[in-house]
Amino acid sequence: MWYDWICEKRSQQRTVLSMYNSILHFIENDIKEIENLVAAMLKGNKEPHDLSQDIHDRMLGLGARLIAELYEKIDDEIRESLIRKKKWNIEQRNESKELLDILGPIRFRRTGYRDKKTGKFVYLLDEILGIEGHQRITLGAAACILEEAVQTSYAKGGQTIPLMGQVSKQTVKRLVHDTEAQLPVAPPAEKKRLEYLHIVADEDHVAAQFWNQKGDLGKDSRGNKINTIMPKLICLYEDVVDEAGETSKSPRHKLTGKHYFCGIYKGQEANKRLWEEVRDYIDTYY
Repeated sequence: MWYDWICEKRSQQRTVLSMYNSILHFIENDIKEIENLVAAMLKGNKEPHDLSQDIHDRMLGLGARLIAELYEKIDDEIRESLIRKKKWNIEQRNESKELLDILGPIRFRRTGYRDKKTGKFVYLLDEILGIEGHQRITLGAAACILEEAVQTSYAKGGQTIPLMGQVSKQTVKRLVHDTEAQLPVAPPAEKKRLEYLHIVADEDHVAAQFWNQKGDLGKDSRGNKINTIMPKLICLYEDVVDEAGETSKSPRHKLTGKHYFCGIYKGQEANKRLWEEVRDYIDTYY
């Protein structure tokens, strides 16, 4: 439906032409700054790395501006569409929106409409782009943050978006906590044959400072905070070896073939699901 509205040949040409503003800005401003940086490098005042980083940042900025201009041009085409005029009235103009993308922040303006029949308010551009009402980050950017966050701390995860984007620790934390993914287990070419396989299982008690925001912890009949979380951890391993060698007086033991299973599992069904994950892993690899 959207394609029929805005993607006529004439409309496509206007959309592509709209990118020239950003390209012209890059030629008139960024190229001049790059030339100045090259001159400073030749004089010994700047390092080659500075030049590479500057060009990297400016190219990302150009990409972000191009996308913003394209979004705004699509919004223009929606506003001029005869189909739009039959179904929606213009309610607001030039409403700002910012999305954190893999290129950095994308800042653009779009039009708000009111459905003539239902009275529902909507940003038609958001619907075309698949943007939800309070969305502030693109799927690509979120994927980059999550990929880093699962390997490092929340703080470092918030620094993975290049150029201008800086994501707070709290934002990364929400992304991680709101994401549920069952990672597929790739079957090996041949299963291992072992005489023994070791499993160590345990749980811990962690005191939460709050659930969603500070001050939302409840209390039991004795006035104690209800804030206990019990994460469960299972370590599966194949053997224990001494890395220091037989002649060493200071052994260094190491687990081989280890694999971890962990998470917050509440209730009998959740515990059952945890052990089913362990069973499936063993069945796949051994």
